[in-house]
Amino acid sequence: MIDKNTTGQPQTDNREARLKKLRYDRHHENLITMIEGFVIVAIIVFILFYFVFGITSVSGNSMNPNYTDGQTVLFVRINKTYSVGDVVGIKMTKGDSYIKRIVAVAGDTVDLQDGVLYVNGSPKTETYAIGTTQPESGDVTYPLTLKDQEYFVLGDNREASIDSRSFGPVVESQIEGKILG
Repeated sequence: MIDKNTTGQPQTDNREARLKKLRYDRHHENLITMIEGFVIVAIIVFILFYFVFGITSVSGNSMNPNYTDGQTVLFVRINKTYSVGDVVGIKMTKGDSYIKRIVAVAGDTVDLQDGVLYVNGSPKTETYAIGTTQPESGDVTYPLTLKDQEYFVLGDNREASIDSRSFGPVVESQIEGKILG
């Protein structure tokens, strides 16, 4: 004989309903836990890429042969100390982004003579650069002494680069970060 509960239904039906509800509750809890985990990961990734890292793409051939058109690169935002030789991401005031190499820093005097880059009166030996470093038409005159927080940046492919020869020195606030690799 099957015991009846107060509603007249067998106890086994009540047990099955409780098991079904328990399974539903566990599934619901697992779903909530999974969503919470996703939200936490999304927040961490956002914080990392907003404050610590950034991603950008190389556009054009100005950094050949070291960086190629379409290549995706990662940059670090947190270290605001930049040196000669660093490759950096630059955000221009009109919204354009560039990847260029720092060739001179604040206090340095830049000059271009006969296709050669001079920094502080000495010709610069640049194993990473190709082509000659000719002045571009524009408002930049040489010799040029960089002011506080200014950087002179050039593309590695000197004959195919829009850089400080065209738009002048960049200021530290325009530098998004140092390219890794």
